[in-house]
Amino acid sequence: MKENDLHARLNRFKAQIVPSVKKEKKSKSFDSLGERLAKATGGCYLTNDFGGYCLIKTLYEWGTPFGSELLNQPNTNHRFIHEHYSAQAIDGGSSPSELIFFDLETTGLGGAGALAFLAGVGSITKKGFEVRQYLLPDYPDERAMLDQLAQEFGDERTVVSYNGAAFDMTLIRERLIINRVDHEINYKHHIDLLHPVRRLFKRRIGECSLTSVERNILSYFRTDDIPGYLIPSVYFEWLSSGDLGQINEVLEHNRIDILAMFFVLEQVARVFETDTESPQHAEDMYSLSRVYGRRKENDKVLEILDNPLVASVDPEVLFYRSLALKRAGRWEEAVAVWNSITELESKRAFLANIELAKYHEHRSRDYKQALSCAQSALLKSSLSENEVARLMHRVSRLKSKLISK
Repeated sequence: MKENDLHARLNRFKAQIVPSVKKEKKSKSFDSLGERLAKATGGCYLTNDFGGYCLIKTLYEWGTPFGSELLNQPNTNHRFIHEHYSAQAIDGGSSPSELIFFDLETTGLGGAGALAFLAGVGSITKKGFEVRQYLLPDYPDERAMLDQLAQEFGDERTVVSYNGAAFDMTLIRERLIINRVDHEINYKHHIDLLHPVRRLFKRRIGECSLTSVERNILSYFRTDDIPGYLIPSVYFEWLSSGDLGQINEVLEHNRIDILAMFFVLEQVARVFETDTESPQHAEDMYSLSRVYGRRKENDKVLEILDNPLVASVDPEVLFYRSLALKRAGRWEEAVAVWNSITELESKRAFLANIELAKYHEHRSRDYKQALSCAQSALLKSSLSENEVARLMHRVSRLKSKLISK
């Protein structure tokens, strides 16, 4: 084939090919977009070897109100938190200056495609509580943001989060590895506030989301707060069109999350520090007694439950106190409580009858009374087959003892 014929044929094919439409380049450079984002959010645009990121700093001065509370400088080392809720070694707790409060806003709830486009860190300063927010202008700069964020952590830091053990810390560690920034997050301790909040306040407030705690414990009510499920869409809108939209509302949402954690930590500290002192909510004090019960500190359990403020006809509280009295060898008091519970319409009445049956069989040796208590337990409704079988075995044994007596 002649060269001229080949060119002619190629030209004919070229005329039939639909030309690709080139995307119009944005009128501003990538760097200027980051600067625009920083300007709109009141922050600054910074760069390092891996790209750029926006840093927004907000200072809440001492004395700032938050619901029913005031922002006051803490003076505790939060040793109780580590003793009761941390699996890590205890070495005297964490001083306020070591604490960093950490929260993420992400593009999803997990999976390979989820990343943190906003990381907020709060710490205690001489002037007040400072929140530093690292905002990602676009995906290619993730390593730049993470490299700077990693410097917030360290071997002397105690991280405070809310459900961070299950989500925030796991996600940020994965992103650090993927971006080859680090293999681990360096910190001394991690306090996940969700766990002490559930143990101390769930009985009183029910739902233990951070906003629920703000409303029911701190009397703080968010106004015009952007719902969490909308937050990823705000960032996606910025990426696709450059529309800032509600980005400042997202930043404010993140700031309040971090500030609220400071007050929640102080509230938990207050419960432990006051222990049996007033004023305290009876439900919280009962919950606190159960925390000490798990640690087998029975004297502390009784100290709390003997407080008149906790005096209650609630069968659950009464029965828990009776078991503490039993462990302390205060048998007469325990029996009196069990007898009072048997008169109540409650599942605990069944358990109280069982305890009375065991007491009369093994301690007072009053087999007739023990049999009566066991039979009373059988009359309770909603017993499982296993419970009925064990009771029948006890009844049979007691009848045998009465015959042979």
